[in-house]
Amino acid sequence: MKVSDVVQLLSGPNASRIKKKYDNGLLYTVADIELDLSQMGTKKKVKKRDMPDFFTQTGDVVISLMKQQAAIVTPMNAGKILTSNFVKCQFDEKLLDAWYFCYWINESGEVKRQNYRNVSLSVYTPRFVDELEMRLPPIEMQRQIGKLYKNLKHMQGLMDKQKDDWTHFTLQIIRNTTREVMEYGDNGKQ
Repeated sequence: MKVSDVVQLLSGPNASRIKKKYDNGLLYTVADIELDLSQMGTKKKVKKRDMPDFFTQTGDVVISLMKQQAAIVTPMNAGKILTSNFVKCQFDEKLLDAWYFCYWINESGEVKRQNYRNVSLSVYTPRFVDELEMRLPPIEMQRQIGKLYKNLKHMQGLMDKQKDDWTHFTLQIIRNTTREVMEYGDNGKQ
């Protein structure tokens, strides 16, 4: 089956049209999709409300066409505006697990093989995603794979944060040491 048999893709509008109508709206970005994929943006609780389709809501599955990556929107990024660089995916969760779908788009050999056939394709298009051939395992297996993938991405996000914190800490020590040497000289006297 094709993705379009199971998933309906909703494209965001062109960014220039958004700015005219929604001046105060925050745009959903590639940095947001990476944060959502790691599930590190879960601090803020947001109630679901009626919004146009191109606004994100907690739990939406979003694909970055530029980065060729899917994630599930966290509460921290709910209410942001999707541009035409993103598509929102709607599907029946009885047929397709959201985290399994993210795994499938982001990591599966099935998608990578189909992408390699289109060597000139540097970004996804909604049509390309619609036309991807997809074989679905039973929903229970999808849920197990999806849960493992979600945990993996969260763990990677925590490790990346720890690495960044350690880098910042180490560089601060180096800066402080360098400043002391420059101010007081090698022997510690002014």
